[in-house]
Parts: sequence; structure tokens; C-alpha cells
Amino acid sequence: MCGLAGIILGNKERKEDDFEWIKESMTSLLVRSQARGPHATGIAVIRRDGTYQLLKRPLPAEAFVETQEYEDVMAEIDDKVSIIMGHTRYRTIGTEKKSENNHPIRAGKIIGTHNGTIYNAAYIADMHGLNRFADVDSEVLFRVANKFRNPIHFESKLKNFRGQMTAVMVNLNRPNKIRIYKGNKPFSMLWIDELDIMIYASNSDYFESVEAEDYTTHDYRFKPNRAIQFNTEKELKMKVSNFKFIPTVRQPNTIFQNMVTLLS
Repeated sequence: MCGLAGIILGNKERKEDDFEWIKESMTSLLVRSQARGPHATGIAVIRRDGTYQLLKRPLPAEAFVETQEYEDVMAEIDDKVSIIMGHTRYRTIGTEKKSENNHPIRAGKIIGTHNGTIYNAAYIADMHGLNRFADVDSEVLFRVANKFRNPIHFESKLKNFRGQMTAVMVNLNRPNKIRIYKGNKPFSMLWIDELDIMIYASNSDYFESVEAEDYTTHDYRFKPNRAIQFNTEKELKMKVSNFKFIPTVRQPNTIFQNMVTLLS
């Protein structure tokens, strides 16, 4: 169990007070998400020109947001940012002491965060001839996305994955296109009209930490296996489609059964 938290920004001019609200809200979301993952916290700030800042540490969120490094990254947020992508990690596979295992993960031109476990990650890596630099299974998801950067081609590969998944990712060659794959793990979004932003979190209760009473908001929930794409080139635009992914609850001999299924 990990926590996804972030803010997607449409392309518009905002006031200084708006950015203070965005920064405070992002910080609050990360701290609330600590309940889903206390072992490591990370954030990526991705700009419309494909440049980015990536910071992750083996710290709980409440300690992470107090670091000078975090303050320095947040100070750079402006209207050139397309997404602030956050993650709180609950360690499963791979120690949090190794930075490559923590999120956000960069795999070539892809930066992403994942909640869930890919049980057949080693098999998928072998299938596609992928080099791995981390121990965590999530890396394989983003390395496949990097190899098959066309969303249609990538989504066709997801049917071979076995496990649990909801993920957020960005191709640095197309930084205005934010891709969310809502599989069988929880995910909620809150659209704020006046700021033209979409806030997201793994638990809708975490939105209570955001002071949004003065804004017009819209809640979004999605069924499993929905691909949600945001275009941030101008005002936010959202497109939703379906993808195929077979959720799996780990049981004895699950890995062997998955291999038989894939090979049949």
C-alpha cells in the first residue's frame, strides 16, 4: 500500500496567493498520504518544456516536507509547471535506503508513480528485454512505458501484467500530457475551477486537508481499468478510455500460475 498525491495544472496565469495555496495543499496531501506509506517520500515537479526536479528520500512525509531540499523545490513552482507528482512509499520489494526503489521513478523519458505490486515483474522485464536498475517491481511498469511510448502500444502491453496497479506518468517528450492508469487500486480526483487544477490522491478523505471552501470543486471517481489523460497545454482537458489489466491477489504458486496463463 502506497500513496499517490499530486496536482495537475492547466496553463494559465495565477497570482502569488494561488501558488501559496497550491504549495500548501500539496504539502498537506503528502502528509495525509503518509498513512499509506511511511518508509519513503518523493516529489517530481515537471515543466511544460520537459525539464523537471526530482526529490525523494527514505523519510516519512512529515519529515520530508520539513527539509530544505523540499522547500527549495516547492519554491520553483510557477505557471510553467504541468504537474506536481508526489508519492509516499510503503516498502514491499526493495529497501527504501536505495534511492532507485523510491518514487517518483525515472525510466528513460518516463517519470511515474505507482501504487500496487506487479507480481510478474521479472517475467515482464525478460519478455521485453529490459534493463533494471532498481529492485522494486514498479520500475518495470515505467520501463515498459518508456519502450512503448505511444500510449496505444503501451496499453496493449498492460494485459500481460499481473498484480495491483494505479499509476501516474509523464513522457518528458510530451510534458503537457499527463497519463493516469486507474487499475484496481483506489484513486480520487478533485477539480478546482477557479485555479484550473486537478488534485488527486489515493484516498478521497485526504482532500479534507485542502482548504477549498472558497472554490468551485468537482469530485471524480473512476471504475477499474480506466485510462485518464489530461492535456495541460491550455485549460485542463480530460479524456477517459478503457484498458485491459487483470488484477491478481497474491496466493501460493501465483507466479507460476501467471506464467502458465501468459504462455498459454
